[in-house]
Amino acid sequence: MWLSKKHKRKENIYVWRNLESFEEMEILDRYIGVVCHDHNPIHQRFKKSKQVECNFHILRYCKSELEVHKRESIKSFMEYLLKIRDKVDEYRIQGRKSFNDEEYEETKKEYLRLLEIWQEDHKEDYKKEK
Repeated sequence: MWLSKKHKRKENIYVWRNLESFEEMEILDRYIGVVCHDHNPIHQRFKKSKQVECNFHILRYCKSELEVHKRESIKSFMEYLLKIRDKVDEYRIQGRKSFNDEEYEETKKEYLRLLEIWQEDHKEDYKKEK
């Protein structure tokens, strides 16, 4: 479900993604499921739901990071995100709705491992720049 609402403000200016427009929908303040979003801090205000960031948005950030820093660790992380996406697409075709517990834990472990490598590369580059 895509939650977005055009909220009319004074002077005929429309605002799509502000706190007031989300509050007017009266959904997220009661929602107890998972909200997948693009790192918009507005979502963090709604404490009943679990927050996750959209992998496609993460890929977009990675792409710009890769273009600037050219780190192999970024490329490896991006490739893993795409591998996850492909697996999810395959599961949808099969009618599956989620990873089983073991797959989830393995995926999470590898995701965090690759993220840690990227972070270490970043720290090394930062030290070199100083």
